[in-house]
Amino acid sequence: ERAPYGRAAWQYLESAKLAESLQTKLVFGESIAQVNLYIREKAVDAAFVPASSRIVLRETRGMWTQIPRSTHSRLQHSLVTIEQNPKKSRTAPEKFLKFLSSSPSYILLKKYGYHLPEKKPK
Repeated sequence: ERAPYGRAAWQYLESAKLAESLQTKLVFGESIAQVNLYIREKAVDAAFVPASSRIVLRETRGMWTQIPRSTHSRLQHSLVTIEQNPKKSRTAPEKFLKFLSSSPSYILLKKYGYHLPEKKPK
């Protein structure tokens, strides 16, 4: 099984009827960071990465194309806060969770290429 972005890339290739012809030429990264490294080092001719990688790779020359969302299943993202020592304050995780549901966070996530629910946070 592939990670969510790899699965979306494969679904796109299938929808474009390219999966079979490119299958022997594909290289799979272990992580987004590894694929970003392949791009930086020019070890690949093309790559599928999250839109947020455009910021990380801003100095890398090339052509960026948004893959139509209709060609792959929806990508789900989750957030987990880890229970720490109960004697420690939970203030930082609570503040972060509150920030993520705020308008500034919504604007920031949109800037980095994430598609968010239509309902905007307060």
